[in-house]
Amino acid sequence: MTTFNEELDKIRDDHFSGSAEILQQYIDLFRHQYKKGDLRSTIDKSFILKNLEQLKANHPTYFLIQHFINAAVRVIREGKSGWDINLFNFIKEYELTWKDVNRMIAARTESCFQLIHKTILLHSNSSALKGLLKLNRPDAAKIRIIQKLSYYSNFRVLQ
Repeated sequence: MTTFNEELDKIRDDHFSGSAEILQQYIDLFRHQYKKGDLRSTIDKSFILKNLEQLKANHPTYFLIQHFINAAVRVIREGKSGWDINLFNFIKEYELTWKDVNRMIAARTESCFQLIHKTILLHSNSSALKGLLKLNRPDAAKIRIIQKLSYYSNFRVLQ
């Protein structure tokens, strides 16, 4: 069984998954620990801030992760007492606000562009594109996709 720190390292060092997947794994791991009664002390506050900064540094081009971390750090630093409750309430709100964003992007894109018999070039493992293909499921085979490998060791290598 892996420890909490090993799980954090695994997520932080993941350069293959997309930003939405990495962020969700990170949130789920922290939520699990919080529900167990951990991550509530002043020491835990420093630990979380340190780990958020490490995740941010490891994924400097993942906008979704950068956005979440900037907002979460603000919430943690603003809260003197009750910072842990504020953080986990923020996470709930954040997830509710952003949970359908890929579906909305896909619907907007589909209404603006005819993708059948088109080629899409991806620079990452895009969950937004997955949402778009779900909308176009019957015709998805008629869309050509070129995806560059998104994990760090193959940066700028085409599949």
